[in-house]
Amino acid sequence: MKVGIRFSDNDFGQTLRAFVAIFIVPTFKDIGDGHMVSHLTTSQIVDLFNTHCKHLHRYERWMYGPEWDYTSNKSKLEDNMLLDYLTIHDMDVYWDDKTDVYITDWNANNNGEFIWTDGKKVFVT
Repeated sequence: MKVGIRFSDNDFGQTLRAFVAIFIVPTFKDIGDGHMVSHLTTSQIVDLFNTHCKHLHRYERWMYGPEWDYTSNKSKLEDNMLLDYLTIHDMDVYWDDKTDVYITDWNANNNGEFIWTDGKKVFVT
């Protein structure tokens, strides 16, 4: 089983990677022979993403960005949070074969806008 998320702004790649690692990967269970499955639904992933990603991004800017980056962009970050820029919809969540098709169709030239997992690792394409 694979789950992919498309968010068309690659400036948030680290945030998306953190989201998948924190909120999606732990839901996967091995049901035998390395076959991983998750109990999450598309709507649950969308709800988790839309609720938590903006806060993850703000935390990353505060924790890992240079001080000038956070302080000079603080109002911009807050504006983005208020505008709900970091949001996805059901059509942005891809499962199994759709994940493979998306990766193949874009010829690995996605510019970091597609994050996916097989339940073990997080991949960026």
